[in-house]
Amino acid sequence: MLTTYFFIGRRLIIFRPSLILALLLLLSLHLQGYSIPALQIVEGHNLSLAVAVENVSVARMQLPSDQFSGPALPIAPPTPAIDAKVYFDRGVMSLGKLDYNKAIIEFTEAIRLDVNCALAYLGRGNAYSNQGNLDQAIRDYCEAIRLDPNYAIAYYNRGAVYQRKGKFSKAFSDYD
Repeated sequence: MLTTYFFIGRRLIIFRPSLILALLLLLSLHLQGYSIPALQIVEGHNLSLAVAVENVSVARMQLPSDQFSGPALPIAPPTPAIDAKVYFDRGVMSLGKLDYNKAIIEFTEAIRLDVNCALAYLGRGNAYSNQGNLDQAIRDYCEAIRLDPNYAIAYYNRGAVYQRKGKFSKAFSDYD
């Protein structure tokens, strides 16, 4: 069996032929993504190699903005849900740092971008609750429940706030 030895730094690396073949195969598959695409030849038409090279060279020499511009390209729509997720994640981090004012700002921005984000209402309600603004916390928990009627954590948190306010019957109904 043929074995190949390489010294990399002070280490001796041993490669077996099967491993070398596997690495070469992977490398060739990776490099095919950068190769020049084959030109399609229409039946009945001869395409000389010089014309093919010229066509590929022209495409390769164009600026990327020239290659991909034009009316046929679709314009990506704005993605407010992704932006809302960014602000939501920032709000969660601010909650973790106990910076409730910043968390409220971040969750409010997430809600502005995606008014149907029940998680953002829950997070903002948690920030208000931790600040002691219980009425605003209840409003946010109610909105989260309105958006997702099966949102158990919102019911639990609202029940905890009702319990802190001494409204035990409402707290028990939320806990149920």
